[in-house]
This record gives sequence, structure tokens and C-alpha cells, in this order.
Amino acid sequence: MMRWWLAIPCLVAGAVLLETDAAADGPTGILQLGAGYAAKEGCSCAFVEGQTDAICTNYAVAPTTLPVTLQIDHSANTVTATTLGLSRIASFTKGAGCVLQGL
Repeated sequence: MMRWWLAIPCLVAGAVLLETDAAADGPTGILQLGAGYAAKEGCSCAFVEGQTDAICTNYAVAPTTLPVTLQIDHSANTVTATTLGLSRIASFTKGAGCVLQGL
């Protein structure tokens, strides 16, 4: 059974998609949005909250309906999310948290 709080990120992502030009980019925009979401959430889980890689991978990928793979690099403090060949990277900086790197 899906927990109600898992629906919130999906609703937010959907609202963002409708309000940005990502919808105009077609499938590429949607894939970038999904990969970016997973990278940012995985980064915050691993480096801000200090959870295990297994927990963060499940947490970041679960709300997406895309086939996303997550790579957590503890030496570089980055998380890379890849879906269908498109990747997004989120990096952690102490005091600033996690941010997505530019496209």
C-alpha cells in the first residue's frame, strides 16, 4: 500500500511540470525532471540526513514512474540519477545542502 506522503512529491513534480517549459520539451523534459528529482532527493537523504545508500536509493526512486538508477559517490559528495540515458547530478556542500548541477 502506498503511503500518502509519497503522493506529495508526485503532485509537486506534476505541478512543476505543468508550470514550466519542461512540458514543451516533450519526453526529454519529463526525463530530466524525473532524474533531477531523484538526484536531489537521493543527495539530501544520503548527505543531509545521513541515511544508508539502500534507504536513499529506494526513497529517491520510489515516487517516480521512470526507470531511474542512482549512484551515490561519497568521496565527491554527489548523487547521479540516470533514466533512459539522461543524467542529472546533485552535489552536497556543507552549510548549503544539496543542489542540482546545471544541464
